[in-house]
Amino acid sequence: QIQALPQGTRNFLAFADLVPSMQFHQDAGGNTRLRSGAQSASAINVYIDGVGQKGYTLPGGIGCQDSTRGNPFPQSAIGEYKVITSNYKAEYDQISSAAVTAVTRSGTNEFSGSFYWDHTSDNWRKPTPQEEIGGKARENTEQYGVAFGGPIIRDKLHFFLTYEAKDFI
Repeated sequence: QIQALPQGTRNFLAFADLVPSMQFHQDAGGNTRLRSGAQSASAINVYIDGVGQKGYTLPGGIGCQDSTRGNPFPQSAIGEYKVITSNYKAEYDQISSAAVTAVTRSGTNEFSGSFYWDHTSDNWRKPTPQEEIGGKARENTEQYGVAFGGPIIRDKLHFFLTYEAKDFI
Protein backbone atom coordinates (compact mmCIF):
# COMPACT_ATOMS: atom_id res chain seq x y z
CA GLN A 1 0.00 0.00 0.00
CA ILE A 2 2.89 2.38 0.68
CA GLN A 3 4.08 1.94 -2.91
CA ALA A 4 0.58 2.40 -4.37
CA LEU A 5 -0.62 5.52 -2.52
CA PRO A 6 0.05 8.75 -4.45
CA GLN A 7 1.91 11.66 -2.91
CA GLY A 8 4.28 14.34 -4.11
CA THR A 9 6.73 14.72 -1.24
CA ARG A 10 8.21 11.20 -0.92
CA ASN A 11 7.94 11.80 2.82
CA PHE A 12 6.43 8.70 4.42
CA LEU A 13 4.89 10.87 7.16
CA ALA A 14 2.40 12.19 4.57
CA PHE A 15 0.54 8.86 4.83
CA ALA A 16 -0.57 9.89 8.33
CA ASP A 17 -3.21 12.05 6.58
CA LEU A 18 -5.21 8.85 6.17
CA VAL A 19 -5.74 8.68 9.94
CA PRO A 20 -8.53 10.82 11.46
CA SER A 21 -7.22 13.89 13.34
CA MET A 22 -3.77 13.72 11.72
CA GLN A 23 -2.60 16.56 9.45
CA PHE A 24 0.49 16.62 7.26
CA HIS A 25 1.21 20.21 6.23
CA GLN A 26 3.62 21.42 3.56
CA ASP A 27 4.15 25.15 3.20
CA ALA A 28 5.09 27.07 0.04
CA GLY A 29 8.79 26.66 0.85
CA GLY A 30 8.50 22.88 0.98
CA ASN A 31 8.86 22.66 4.76
CA THR A 32 6.71 19.95 6.33
CA ARG A 33 4.97 19.55 9.67
CA LEU A 34 2.97 16.64 11.11
CA ARG A 35 0.27 17.40 13.71
CA SER A 36 -2.40 15.48 15.54
CA GLY A 37 -5.62 17.08 16.74
CA ALA A 38 -5.24 20.63 18.00
CA GLN A 39 -1.75 20.09 19.39
CA SER A 40 1.50 21.36 17.89
CA ALA A 41 3.99 19.27 15.93
CA SER A 42 6.19 18.93 19.03
CA ALA A 43 3.54 16.65 20.62
CA ILE A 44 4.37 13.84 18.14
CA ASN A 45 7.20 11.33 18.11
CA VAL A 46 8.21 9.05 15.25
CA TYR A 47 9.84 5.70 15.91
CA ILE A 48 11.92 4.02 13.20
CA ASP A 49 12.76 0.45 14.17
CA GLY A 50 11.91 1.38 17.77
CA VAL A 51 14.22 4.40 17.99
CA GLY A 52 12.52 7.74 18.71
CA GLN A 53 13.25 10.59 16.31
CA LYS A 54 12.24 13.38 18.70
CA GLY A 55 14.09 16.64 18.07
CA TYR A 56 15.45 18.22 21.25
CA THR A 57 17.32 21.22 19.86
CA LEU A 58 14.93 22.65 17.25
CA PRO A 59 11.18 23.21 17.55
CA GLY A 60 8.83 21.06 15.53
CA GLY A 61 8.72 17.64 17.11
CA ILE A 62 10.80 15.23 15.06
CA GLY A 63 13.80 15.93 12.89
CA CYS A 64 13.21 17.22 9.36
CA GLN A 65 10.12 19.25 10.25
CA ASP A 66 9.37 22.99 10.20
CA SER A 67 12.84 24.23 9.24
CA THR A 68 13.85 21.79 6.51
CA ARG A 69 12.47 20.26 3.34
CA GLY A 70 14.05 16.91 4.15
CA ASN A 71 12.55 13.56 5.06
CA PRO A 72 13.32 11.75 8.31
CA PHE A 73 13.95 8.51 6.41
CA PRO A 74 13.79 7.29 2.77
CA GLN A 75 10.26 6.22 1.84
CA SER A 76 11.53 3.24 -0.16
CA ALA A 77 13.12 1.86 3.03
CA ILE A 78 9.81 1.74 4.95
CA GLY A 79 8.28 -1.73 5.12
CA GLU A 80 5.51 -1.22 7.70
CA TYR A 81 3.89 1.90 9.08
CA LYS A 82 1.44 2.55 11.93
CA VAL A 83 -0.08 5.66 13.53
CA ILE A 84 -1.19 5.46 17.18
CA THR A 85 -3.38 8.33 18.38
CA SER A 86 -4.55 6.97 21.74
CA ASN A 87 -3.90 4.25 24.33
CA TYR A 88 -0.12 4.33 23.99
CA LYS A 89 2.03 1.68 25.59
CA ALA A 90 4.81 2.69 27.98
CA GLU A 91 7.39 2.12 25.24
CA TYR A 92 6.22 5.31 23.47
CA ASP A 93 7.69 8.24 25.36
CA GLN A 94 7.63 12.01 24.97
CA ILE A 95 4.32 12.22 23.10
CA SER A 96 1.00 13.74 23.98
CA SER A 97 -0.92 13.45 20.73
CA ALA A 98 0.33 10.69 18.39
CA ALA A 99 3.08 8.17 17.76
CA VAL A 100 4.12 7.08 14.30
CA THR A 101 5.96 3.77 14.14
CA ALA A 102 7.80 2.53 11.08
CA VAL A 103 9.72 -0.66 10.45
CA THR A 104 12.38 -0.71 7.75
CA ARG A 105 12.53 -3.19 4.90
CA SER A 106 15.10 -5.92 4.75
CA GLY A 107 16.58 -8.13 2.09
CA THR A 108 15.13 -11.49 1.10
CA ASN A 109 16.33 -14.65 -0.62
CA GLU A 110 15.52 -13.09 -4.00
CA PHE A 111 17.35 -10.15 -5.53
CA SER A 112 15.02 -7.21 -6.12
CA GLY A 113 15.35 -3.55 -6.82
CA SER A 114 13.56 -0.42 -7.91
CA PHE A 115 14.35 3.00 -9.30
CA TYR A 116 12.30 6.17 -9.63
CA TRP A 117 12.86 9.60 -11.07
CA ASP A 118 10.45 12.53 -10.99
CA HIS A 119 11.13 15.86 -12.65
CA THR A 120 8.95 18.94 -12.23
CA SER A 121 9.62 22.15 -14.11
CA ASP A 122 8.01 25.57 -14.35
CA ASN A 123 8.15 25.11 -18.15
CA TRP A 124 5.43 22.43 -17.87
CA ARG A 125 2.73 24.80 -16.68
CA LYS A 126 1.08 27.97 -17.87
CA PRO A 127 1.79 31.16 -15.87
CA THR A 128 -0.88 32.28 -13.44
CA PRO A 129 -2.47 35.70 -14.13
CA GLN A 130 -0.26 37.28 -11.46
CA GLU A 131 2.85 35.63 -12.93
CA GLU A 132 2.00 37.01 -16.39
CA ILE A 133 2.38 40.52 -14.94
CA GLY A 134 5.42 40.03 -12.71
CA GLY A 135 7.14 37.04 -14.29
CA LYS A 136 6.77 33.36 -13.72
CA ALA A 137 8.27 31.87 -10.59
CA ARG A 138 11.22 29.63 -11.41
CA GLU A 139 10.77 26.07 -10.19
CA ASN A 140 12.70 22.95 -11.13
CA THR A 141 12.60 19.96 -8.83
CA GLU A 142 14.04 16.50 -9.28
CA GLN A 143 13.36 13.54 -6.99
CA TYR A 144 15.14 10.27 -7.59
CA GLY A 145 16.01 7.14 -5.73
CA VAL A 146 17.09 3.54 -5.93
CA ALA A 147 16.52 0.49 -3.71
CA PHE A 148 18.23 -2.88 -3.97
CA GLY A 149 18.18 -5.96 -1.75
CA GLY A 150 18.92 -9.65 -1.76
CA PRO A 151 20.76 -12.53 -0.12
CA ILE A 152 24.38 -12.58 1.02
CA ILE A 153 24.07 -16.10 2.47
CA ARG A 154 20.77 -17.73 1.48
CA ASP A 155 18.32 -18.11 4.43
CA LYS A 156 20.85 -16.57 6.85
CA LEU A 157 22.16 -13.15 5.85
CA HIS A 158 20.51 -10.53 3.66
CA PHE A 159 21.10 -6.92 2.63
CA PHE A 160 18.94 -3.97 1.65
CA LEU A 161 20.25 -0.60 0.43
CA THR A 162 18.33 2.50 -0.55
CA TYR A 163 19.13 6.05 -1.55
CA GLU A 164 16.74 8.95 -2.18
CA ALA A 165 17.45 12.57 -3.08
CA LYS A 166 15.54 15.72 -3.92
CA ASP A 167 17.21 18.58 -5.76
CA PHE A 168 15.78 22.09 -6.08
CA ILE A 169 17.41 23.55 -9.17
